[in-house]
Amino acid sequence: ANWLLRRWDTAINGVPTTAAMHNCWYMSLDDGFNESTAKLAIAAIDHIAKSDAPAIVIHVNSYGGSVYSLLPILDKLDAVRYNKETRKGKPIITICSQKAMSCGAVLFLYGDVRHMVGAHSEIMIHPVSSWHEAGQENAVQSGARASQLGRLNDQLFKAMRKHTGIDWEALMSRKTKGAQELHLTAHDLQHMGDTMISHTGKPIEAWNPAVAVDSKAAHV
Repeated sequence: ANWLLRRWDTAINGVPTTAAMHNCWYMSLDDGFNESTAKLAIAAIDHIAKSDAPAIVIHVNSYGGSVYSLLPILDKLDAVRYNKETRKGKPIITICSQKAMSCGAVLFLYGDVRHMVGAHSEIMIHPVSSWHEAGQENAVQSGARASQLGRLNDQLFKAMRKHTGIDWEALMSRKTKGAQELHLTAHDLQHMGDTMISHTGKPIEAWNPAVAVDSKAAHV
């Protein structure tokens, strides 16, 4: 059994839905990102993509985890996401009920439509960092690790920008004043643009995916 797969009743973590979404499959990631979770997430996304659900809904409530476990999940979402040219695939809806931190924030921001359940729901983004203690690597190893971390940071900031249009790396440099973490509430995100997130707690409806994705204003 895939414990990430759930059936949607009248509401999910505080976000109500219309009758068209009742009893549809969705994915809930309430844990960290690791190799096992990634395999289950990819299988869950594939299952939802093949079901009669009008959208791929992903609930995120996570402190984050392994970047290498997140990346294949993003690749899978790209493979099943609605394509306005071919008219195939399904739009991606992401929901943050409490927290979407680190890898969780990247996944949340990868949705076509993003919901924050309440005013105190929060995302946290930060650069990929090395957990190796100073002095544990020689100069060559340290240089190689720095290069790898730089590549991963480029990938993640590009992923966050892809569906939001926001340069998160530049935003961090302006907002954090040298700190390594940027925390944003639903209120903060709403002030970053009308399509950054939908109104908190507003019902998720079934909609025409062509309209939803093309306009970035999905009728929710």
